[in-house]
Amino acid sequence: MLGVRREAKTGIDYYSDTLHQRNRLSATVSQPLGQLGTLNLSASTADYYNNQSRITQLQMGYSNQWRNISYGVNIARQRTTWDYDRFYHGVNEPLDVSSRQKYTETTMSFNVSIPLDWGENRTSVAMNYNQSSQSRSSTVSMTGSSGENSDLSWSVYGGYERYRNSNSDSSAPTTFGGNLQQNTRFGALRAN
Repeated sequence: MLGVRREAKTGIDYYSDTLHQRNRLSATVSQPLGQLGTLNLSASTADYYNNQSRITQLQMGYSNQWRNISYGVNIARQRTTWDYDRFYHGVNEPLDVSSRQKYTETTMSFNVSIPLDWGENRTSVAMNYNQSSQSRSSTVSMTGSSGENSDLSWSVYGGYERYRNSNSDSSAPTTFGGNLQQNTRFGALRAN
């Protein structure tokens, strides 16, 4: 949608890799480590028509559980190369006129989930953190339910994101939200 808007504003054709994929090769390996958790490795490469671009990604993930606490970490590195042909790296970035371009991005994420159950109340807190060279974000959420059949359920969340460019850092507004649902014999009542 953003690319289409930019095309309408600038008059330059919008290019989408998704619509021009030519070949793709991917492989995934998941290795259980017993009480030490699980290790996941994946690799993929894809090339595209028109600007002869190629995207190669390597990803490693690790997850485990300590008592009832679940956690995981993921690291990914992506290399993108392309020939200049009215191609934008990002919707809001300036046009690069070099004949052959490349861009490498490394991202990291960490997540943890902690149960806070007591009696018939089932509650958990989840935290997630993501970081790359261009941005970092964090979210915290809490979900819960109570009653013999979990008739009452609810969730609340909050998060922020911070962007980085060549001139300065900028932050998106902090977001908050939540919802509540009560199941009755007449149906479900919801509030957001």
